[in-house]
Amino acid sequence: MEYGNVAYEVKTLSAGCTPSARTIFDDLKTVDGYVCLTFIDAAKRRGLLHDDTEYQKCMTEANIFQVPQQLRTLFCVILLYRNPTNPVDLWNLFKTHMAEGFMIYADVKTSEAMALRAIEGKLKGQGRSCNDFGISVPSSIPYSFQSKTINKEEEL
Repeated sequence: MEYGNVAYEVKTLSAGCTPSARTIFDDLKTVDGYVCLTFIDAAKRRGLLHDDTEYQKCMTEANIFQVPQQLRTLFCVILLYRNPTNPVDLWNLFKTHMAEGFMIYADVKTSEAMALRAIEGKLKGQGRSCNDFGISVPSSIPYSFQSKTINKEEEL
């Protein structure tokens, strides 16, 4: 996922460039003669940004001893405070684990939607949304599952 914020991308990338190079966008996207498609790709090639390996390791380790609700909270912390480069991939890697608690009530697809709704609720409490990170939240969940389970989680 792209950050979608050209100003952020240019600022990040320009930190590694000479002042004269900062004025020309194509120069910012060029690394060792290769013109990258985005500023983020160029920043990665220059070694200015890291990938999400550390967050994947964190979630993998947490999955060993944390319950799904705690994994969802950790996922929110990573989104809010660590700026992963590809939040959608991180979600896709761990969505089954984050949705496990809902699977006693529903099928996998519905459980994942419920997990996303729970994550959305946590993010909204911080003034953010899954959409801010390129993660689409389903528009609806069967009411019987949504009301029972998400309200129960909020009580915890």
